[in-house]
Amino acid sequence: LTMTTCVTCASPSSLACSACKVPYCTKEHQKQHWKVHKPVCQNIQKANASCFYKEVLEQGEGPCPTNGMNVSVHYVGTLVSGHQFDASTQPFKFKLGTGSVIPGWDKGVAQMKKGEKCRLYISAPYAYGSSGCPGAIPPNSPLIFEITVLDF
Repeated sequence: LTMTTCVTCASPSSLACSACKVPYCTKEHQKQHWKVHKPVCQNIQKANASCFYKEVLEQGEGPCPTNGMNVSVHYVGTLVSGHQFDASTQPFKFKLGTGSVIPGWDKGVAQMKKGEKCRLYISAPYAYGSSGCPGAIPPNSPLIFEITVLDF
């Protein structure tokens, strides 16, 4: 499905959810979308207000990493529709705060503790913005990452 195709029936669509941008073609399909995705859309709205929203799934321990530290994580990345576009198969390592990852990761992971598992809802400007990632992430897409901090 493209971002101009209704997620419910695959008909052409000129309407989209104001929170998550998922397309739909009728008010009835909008209601179906909201019924299924209301918690996700509400968290995307929170992310849009501040760049990201963090939902803690498992508590971690100790301090949070600081800029310049090498951080090791496992992650799964999905579009708001639930489509998985990426996942780590082994620990993913990056230097925090250096722009080597999307801005939402630099900001969100900086607020995580070792061992913490969370779901980061990242607004489009702090993800891949208006360019998206051709073939994987449509332009202006908010993203959801389930991240576990392994070490830093």
